[in-house]
Amino acid sequence: MDRAKCRRRHRGQQLFYDAVYLSRDQFFDREADTYLGYVYHIGGLASGESYTVTQSFNIASGLSGSFYVSLLRTAETEFRKPTS
Repeated sequence: MDRAKCRRRHRGQQLFYDAVYLSRDQFFDREADTYLGYVYHIGGLASGESYTVTQSFNIASGLSGSFYVSLLRTAETEFRKPTS
């Protein structure tokens, strides 16, 4: 579902993006880590709650080795796709 349709359909509910990054270390760095994409989530989460989602991402060829996956939770109005 595209974002505009999602906003109309779920008006009044909390909408979030979980931006997904690959990192060579355990520390998140928006400028150094590799942005993969995002997962769109509808509805808030209370403290201690979780949700499960399955999402596929294309990873550039030539990457090898071990990586950490970082998720950056942002409200829809705060999300910005990296420029690189």
